[in-house]
Amino acid sequence: MEKNSDKNETAEEQTRVEELLEKLFDSESINKVNEGHHGAIFELDFSGLSESEKQEFCRHFQIPISDAGEVAVKMLKLYQPREAEKEFLAQEKAVQAVNGREELRANVGIPECYFGGEISISGRPLKDKLEAAGINVATDHFGVIMMDFVKGEDLGIYCYKQFIKAHFDRFKELAGIEKEVAAEEYDLYLNGESIDNLILFCHRLLGVRAKYHYLDDSFEARQERSDIANKLLAGIENKGLFDRSKIKDLRAAISAMHEQGVFHRDLHWRNIVQDKDGKLFIVDFGSAKIVEAGVGEMSSIYQSEDGRLMDKDEAILSFLQRLSVTAEEADKIKIERNLAMAVKVKNIANQDVFKSPKERKINNAWMILQESVGAGLKLGQVLREFSNNLGEYADSDLSFDYQISALLLLAENGYREKVKEFCLEKILDDKISPVFLSKLVSLEQSL
Repeated sequence: MEKNSDKNETAEEQTRVEELLEKLFDSESINKVNEGHHGAIFELDFSGLSESEKQEFCRHFQIPISDAGEVAVKMLKLYQPREAEKEFLAQEKAVQAVNGREELRANVGIPECYFGGEISISGRPLKDKLEAAGINVATDHFGVIMMDFVKGEDLGIYCYKQFIKAHFDRFKELAGIEKEVAAEEYDLYLNGESIDNLILFCHRLLGVRAKYHYLDDSFEARQERSDIANKLLAGIENKGLFDRSKIKDLRAAISAMHEQGVFHRDLHWRNIVQDKDGKLFIVDFGSAKIVEAGVGEMSSIYQSEDGRLMDKDEAILSFLQRLSVTAEEADKIKIERNLAMAVKVKNIANQDVFKSPKERKINNAWMILQESVGAGLKLGQVLREFSNNLGEYADSDLSFDYQISALLLLAENGYREKVKEFCLEKILDDKISPVFLSKLVSLEQSL
């Protein structure tokens, strides 16, 4: 059946749809699974409908009966004409761009959507239920999107839980848990917590007090959330918590959407859901923009209607990269960054052709250094001489970089053990500069 993003309803159809929705929302198991700035997502439970009612509901919203057991409805919080249709069209186009890619199918997808448009609700009981769920009921018109329901948790919730697990002893105090809890039991205490409670616990563990609710979309609220998220991420990064192969596939999925002119523009951690098998799903296309190829300036794509700059879709990738790095990889990166300048100087000294007088000066200093070490002079003395020959006489950061580069050159030219002994000796010297000490530690670890 061809899907439509909107449809005209007769008064009789409107009444009937309202009756069926009211039955669904009457179910005790109705479950709000996510909530964002644009709307709230509910998992539909058809157990309260008869078989004929379920089929009637599915026909109206063009949902395949075979998928009726796992359907979600997104109710937009504020009614704006054709807003639901706009979101539906962006998500449908993203589905076509991503879900058909065989190489991405195992790791990344987008929920299939069946209907996106407006429905009319006039009955007070159902309006009261929607209002209790945070939906604006000022009019009789509501924006609705029907889509596949993804069973899992978004990466925001995942990160909140990981942060609490990393500080579980303190969490126990805050939560009033007195018994000993083994690490494998942590999830038993966290899986039942609401998103509000998880966020509150994380804020208390961080020692911060948020001024704005996490659903506030003002500039100040977004900035506050970004600052808190960076503090939280600092507590769980470099632990290898995320599968790096999925970052590659997520990047490919984002590129596929962009090739088809779909830009999500709100791709933060709560808009990526991971199911029980580890597959990622991109959700919430409420801020998405469809751009025709060759039309408009790329610089304006991430500018909202009120002039606010929005995060680029690719920004989520650097966030996930920090989650994927292991402790060992983080140490290696730190060492490489600490020795970056020294390595650059060392590489220049090893060149056969020199592009500038500065490069030739570095090479000449290296020649003198080799002669001095060969003559048996003390290593500390020849290191300072190497730095002096390059114009750095004091204990400056650049002088330390030159001395470290000299040690790197010596280690590569038959003096590895001598360099290692020198590093270990200097590391124990309580008079050494903290800057030089840090670089010596990194050098010793890299040998």
